[in-house]
Order: sequence, then structure tokens, then C-alpha cells
Amino acid sequence: RYILKMKINLDKISMTVNGAASIVGEGLQHLVTKGDIDYQPFMGHISDFTFPAAVTSYILLRTNSKNSAKIPISIASFLTSGEMVEKFTNFGINGGTYDPNDIACYWLGAGLAYGIHKIQIINFNKLNSTDYAKSKL
Repeated sequence: RYILKMKINLDKISMTVNGAASIVGEGLQHLVTKGDIDYQPFMGHISDFTFPAAVTSYILLRTNSKNSAKIPISIASFLTSGEMVEKFTNFGINGGTYDPNDIACYWLGAGLAYGIHKIQIINFNKLNSTDYAKSKL
């Protein structure tokens, strides 16, 4: 079994990387709308995946909730509800276009951030356990 030997805060890394990628994704979409670059299918989903991941990582970083599984579910559900409003009404929330792939991206991004958070907790617990400390003496 491999255990990270340093207490690296994976939530901070996930929040930062996904936040930056979300900004890049939105920037690419802006360049497409201006006609500066050609559209590629992945461009429309970068921020749909990375924004929920960044927000989930941020909230998990700031809370010590025993019910941390509710955080990614809440974030993805909130974003999904926006897509459903677009599907059943003419009121545009998430850009005015319903896309079921966006919903998948919301859930995958939030789920990825939660998985990273759980890996971090398991790693921290192993590093702090007396068995691990004794085995390294």
C-alpha cells in the first residue's frame, strides 16, 4: 500500500486546479463566441466539470461536516435543477441551452472532488495512526 508521506492538502490542490481550469474553459467559450477560435466539443464542458469540482473542494475544505457526502450531492443537484428549468421553461439560467451532458459533468465534477477529499481523509488518518508511526521507527 502506498501512503503519501506528507500532509498534502488535496482539497486545496483540487480547488485551485479546477478553479483555474474553469476560468480557462469559460475563456475559451468567450473566444469562440467572438469568432477568434473554432469551437471544439470539449470546450463547452470544461467548466461544467471543473466548476462543481472547485466549489465542492472549497466547501469541503472549509467545513468539518460528518455529512460531507451531502455537499457534492447538494451542489450537483442545484446545478441540475438549473438545467431542468431550462428544459421545461423558456427561462435561461445556465446559458439558455439544455444539455444532458452538462448534468453528467456536474455530477462527475462534484463526485471527483468528493473522491479526492475522501482519499485525503484516509491518508491523513493513516499518517496520524500510531501503527503507521511505529512502523516507521
